[in-house]
Amino acid sequence: MLQFIILGFLIKCDLNGYAIKKTMSLSTVNFVDTSFGSIYPALKKLNQKGHITAREIVEQGKIKKMYSITPEGKEAFLKWLEIPINPTVTKLEYMARIFFYQNLEKEKAYALIEKFVADIKHLKNELEGTKDYVDEISDYYEMSVYRVGNAYYDFLIDWYEKFLVELKEKNEHE
Repeated sequence: MLQFIILGFLIKCDLNGYAIKKTMSLSTVNFVDTSFGSIYPALKKLNQKGHITAREIVEQGKIKKMYSITPEGKEAFLKWLEIPINPTVTKLEYMARIFFYQNLEKEKAYALIEKFVADIKHLKNELEGTKDYVDEISDYYEMSVYRVGNAYYDFLIDWYEKFLVELKEKNEHE
């Protein structure tokens, strides 16, 4: 999926690897984010496939490699977009872990769930911090994904906070 996300960014404008990472951090972070260590190999593969081209430019005395989408890359990206969305079960590691938390000491499970909620709140705050930027550069589709991410974090926070209260009450009565 990373390669298609990169192609999607390059449809709008030419970017270097750093700008691709920054754009991901500000726009797609609520559903996919990655490291430079993943972006550059993906760019290399896209270049080898003929889906992008690279050219060097000098900016403020530094050589930067700029990437552009090719017609073949645009065609591959649009074909990927046209594949019907499959609402399969997502693979969420946190759910698999919580499923088995009964094997932990109660206090340890509580602490891990509390940390999980705190981490989600942190992610939500980071996402909200990008709202002005996303609002400024995004179209309706992109903003709708931003809103889904925000609602998803709200749901998780609310659900797991209630779950923790119920879990503690249940365990008090045992």
